[in-house]
Amino acid sequence: VLDQEDAISSIQNAQAGLESARAKLSQAITNLDVTKIQTSTAIQQAKASLSSATSKLELTKKPSRSQERTDAQNKVDSAKAQLDQAEADYNRYKRLLEHGSVSQSDFDLKKANYLVALSNYNSAKENLSIIDEGGRREDVSSAQAQVEMAKGDLRDAKANEAQNRVKEKEVLAARAAVQQAKAALDIAKRQLVNTYIKSPISGVVSSRSAD
Repeated sequence: VLDQEDAISSIQNAQAGLESARAKLSQAITNLDVTKIQTSTAIQQAKASLSSATSKLELTKKPSRSQERTDAQNKVDSAKAQLDQAEADYNRYKRLLEHGSVSQSDFDLKKANYLVALSNYNSAKENLSIIDEGGRREDVSSAQAQVEMAKGDLRDAKANEAQNRVKEKEVLAARAAVQQAKAALDIAKRQLVNTYIKSPISGVVSSRSAD
C-alpha cells in the first residue's frame, strides 16, 4: 500500500509523463504538417517540370509561329508577376518567423509557393527561348530525354507520399501515448485518495493504535 509521500511522488511523475507525451504529440503533428508541405511541393514542382519538358519537346518538333511567341511571352509576363508576389510573401513571412509572429509550417508553405513560382517562371523563359532559337534535331533528342527524366522525378515525388502515412501513424501513436499518460495520472490521483482514512462520524482523534 502506498503512503501519502509515495502517492504524491507518483502523481508528480505521472504529470511529468503527461507533459512529455503532449510535447511529443505536438512535435509529431508539426512533423506531419511539414512533411505534407514538402511532399506536396515536390509533386507540384515535378508536375511543373514535366509540363515544361513536354511543352519544350512539342516546340522543338515544329517551327515557331508569331502567335506562339506572343503566347509564350504572355506566359513569361504572368509567371514573373506571380513570382514577384510569391517572393514578396516569402520574404515577409521570413521576417515574421524570425520574430516568432508566424509558425514554421506557415513559413514553409510560403517558401514552397515561392519555389513553385520560381520554377514556373524559369520554365516559361526557357520555352520562350526555344521559340526564339528554333528547334533542331539534337534539340528534339535532348527535350525527349528531359521529358523522361521529369516523368521519373514525378514518380519519385509521388512515391515519397508514403512518408505522409508514416508521419500520420506517428501522430496516432503520440495521441495514444497521451491517453495512456492521462490514465496513469488518474490512477495516481486515486491512489493518493486511498491513502486518507475517513471516519463515518465527526470528532477528534485523541489516540491511535498501531499493530
